[in-house]
Amino acid sequence: MRGLACWTLGALLAAGSLGCDHGSKSANSWDDPATTSVSVDDREMNAVIAEARRTIGEFKSRIASPAATRTQASIKAKFEEAGKVEHIWLDDVRVTQDSFEGVIGNTPVDIDRLKLGETVRVRLEDISDWMIVDDGKLIGGRSIRLFRSRMKPDERAAFDREMPFKIED
Repeated sequence: MRGLACWTLGALLAAGSLGCDHGSKSANSWDDPATTSVSVDDREMNAVIAEARRTIGEFKSRIASPAATRTQASIKAKFEEAGKVEHIWLDDVRVTQDSFEGVIGNTPVDIDRLKLGETVRVRLEDISDWMIVDDGKLIGGRSIRLFRSRMKPDERAAFDREMPFKIED
């Protein structure tokens, strides 16, 4: 049986793209709640997750020594509840000895136990993406890049206008 995972996407709904509005507000002004279901067999998404975990050392280095021009550092992590899976962005990330702590940065859709603004701890194996915004440019954010690459040209242009950062191809 092929499973699905729910991915919360930044401003994809605003760009007229994937997802559905659940009427909730996000802590990130750019991260309007929008979700899309992705098959657990999606090879490109699984590669994104593997790459995020493989390069997490870069994220750790960047948050340990933040540039003066850095405006955001977030991780996306997998959460499960009652057979449902949702990948949620965490802001204000701190590295602990064996995990990451962060604040739920978008309103969970399928995970009832989590609330916007709540501090949670996640393990490396639950990381599905990471992103840094430095000098107005996105670093990392591979899931954002993947979803953007799947958009039609007009959707991509609208998405790019909505983002407070530039995505360099």
